Amino acid sequence: EENQQSVKLVAFGEQAWSGSGASLAAAVSGVLATDLVLATLHTKGTEPSYLVSAVASDTDEITFTLDAANTSDDAVVTYAVLRAV
Repeated sequence: EENQQSVKLVAFGEQAWSGSGASLAAAVSGVLATDLVLATLHTKGTEPSYLVSAVASDTDEITFTLDAANTSDDAVVTYAVLRAV
């Protein structure tokens, strides 16, 4: 049995890393905590790391988490936010 549902694109873009940590809360207008976030590293940071999660953590916010701190603040995440309709 397939689990299919229709979705609409709510937001998409790129987020430059800041704050030198392993997680980053980014303001993204229109996002709800129930939305699905698809994300990937567009630009890897100087410190070896990979993207662990990208979660619509609150209204108008996505939290991205790396497996290690990006202290050089040079990683860039590309994301798309989907909402069931």
